[in-house]
Amino acid sequence: MADSAKEPASSGALPSWRSVLGEVFRDRGYRSILIELFLMALAEGMVMPYLTLWVTEGLHGTTAQAAFLFVPSGLVAIVAAIASGAYTDHVLRRKGAILLGLVCAGVSFGGLGLTSSYGVALALFAISGLSPFATVFALLNDTIRSKTKLGEEHPESGAFITTLQRTAYSFGWLVGPVVGGLLVERIGYRGIFFVSGGLFFVGALWAWRKLEDRAHERTQKRAVSRKLRLPEVGLLALLFLVGLLLFAGDSGRIMFLPLYLTERLHASPSVVSLAFSLTVLGELLFLPIAGRIADRVGVVGVLSTGIAVQALFFFGLGASGAYWEILLLQIPYAFVVAASSGVAVVFAQGAMSGERTGLTTSSYLVSFGLAPLVNILLLELGNGAGKLNRLFDALGLSACAALVLVLLISRTRRPTIERPG
Repeated sequence: MADSAKEPASSGALPSWRSVLGEVFRDRGYRSILIELFLMALAEGMVMPYLTLWVTEGLHGTTAQAAFLFVPSGLVAIVAAIASGAYTDHVLRRKGAILLGLVCAGVSFGGLGLTSSYGVALALFAISGLSPFATVFALLNDTIRSKTKLGEEHPESGAFITTLQRTAYSFGWLVGPVVGGLLVERIGYRGIFFVSGGLFFVGALWAWRKLEDRAHERTQKRAVSRKLRLPEVGLLALLFLVGLLLFAGDSGRIMFLPLYLTERLHASPSVVSLAFSLTVLGELLFLPIAGRIADRVGVVGVLSTGIAVQALFFFGLGASGAYWEILLLQIPYAFVVAASSGVAVVFAQGAMSGERTGLTTSSYLVSFGLAPLVNILLLELGNGAGKLNRLFDALGLSACAALVLVLLISRTRRPTIERPG
């Protein structure tokens, strides 16, 4: 590579966002991961919003059965992602695990189109928990660190690059539900399952041809071959708890905001989707901005701000009494997503000095699998859907607790978090 390409990594000035953006699209490694994430999100996005409708309408199941469909998948995701993270950290190869996860997800979604049994659907959808979302981000971190060590990447561009990649995932989720809705009308629920499963197989083919393993440093190999120390186990547990507290809010918003809009504010179902669309559109703007700011001022500051905004969002949601107020709240919530699903990944990866990237990434991200159970518990404690205001307040307090934990972790791990490369 030319010397000019190495200048940003060796100079003290942060490279311009245009140069980093151009690098992400020009570089084969970055571009391959970006397209992989888009394919995964497109395949998921065209199916996930319609799964509960399929259970109730196509399988004649109850609302409780439709909600429970996601529980086994979440539990499988936790076990599989943590096991995959630990294993790929040890062998320093992630491509095989990504391929296996994509094939399993393709079998899971495609197989749903062949069944009319709820029990079989439950088992098949549980397999989708093997989808390699966290492992792909671990591979991205390997790529960033490898390029930084070779002088091909600026050491303080990691958050911007990570959030740019996460933006591709958001874009897939923006397009996916629209495509899925159009396909449902033309080929039915079973048809979109086949299309979604096929996209996962396309993603597996893309991963096989284009993704590259990047972690080859001997020093890292020695680090990940030893057993976890007790403080490291505690750190992983704290990262999981932070994720659980934050994702409880994210999943709670998805589960209960439609109920709040239709039952409390008497909004029609057709306008409910607007609230969610505003957030996804905002993600496309806020994700790269949050990453850029994090590279300049540090990931802890941006993540803490995002968590504080999440707390204020839920406190405001519980106090809102008009549809337009709720719509306005969805715009800053896009920054919450940028912080908790973008910058927070960099925070988790840097918490252990860049060691055990797969395990730290998984420990944070897979907590999303248990978040719906937290929401159900909070709902029961609040005496049902009629007390959604109390539930939103509880989710605001949950975000406050996550903020305390993030500040606690950063107090002891700040040097490695702020300079993970």
